[in-house]
Amino acid sequence: MANFIFDTFKKLMVEQTAAGLYNLETNGTGQISLETNDDLCVVLTTGACTAATCGAYDDLAALDGAVGSAYTEYSGTNYATGGKVVPNCSWEKSSGTGYTGAGSFAYLKGDNITWSALGAATEAPILGAVLYYCADGLDAHAHSDQDLTVAYFDFIAQPDASDLVLQWGSAGGASCSGDQGVILKLG
Repeated sequence: MANFIFDTFKKLMVEQTAAGLYNLETNGTGQISLETNDDLCVVLTTGACTAATCGAYDDLAALDGAVGSAYTEYSGTNYATGGKVVPNCSWEKSSGTGYTGAGSFAYLKGDNITWSALGAATEAPILGAVLYYCADGLDAHAHSDQDLTVAYFDFIAQPDASDLVLQWGSAGGASCSGDQGVILKLG
């Protein structure tokens, strides 16, 4: 599960814009349902973020440009700027009695992500992953203030030209199948 959820996204979870643009409702491919070009995406970082060093940044453009921020997007072989879309996302509720039953919770599940033949042993290690609301669906991606930060995950790996898989976690009471896992757990 996430190490932390970015401050602005916490607010957006309970206080949406008038158009409801940031509620993270997703269709079967991971696209944000209200915006046909928007996706949930994940980027890899060579700097380890904490809530104290990165949690207050609203978007990837601000996080990129922050002096002294621990965030630096990975830029190795076979990695595209902006990362990858998280496919097959959906919000679910845990087993149990509704959302108010003892131990019940809501969760976002999605497919694990694979980067094929990523990097080389001489490249910087990966120390984390940032989940974000990608305002352009990764088409001609350049980070903008529309790419809202959602959550940060410790994800430590040394690229070595083999496939690298970001495998989401599991939670008792959550139902995931195949190559899916729990991305966010609320409650």
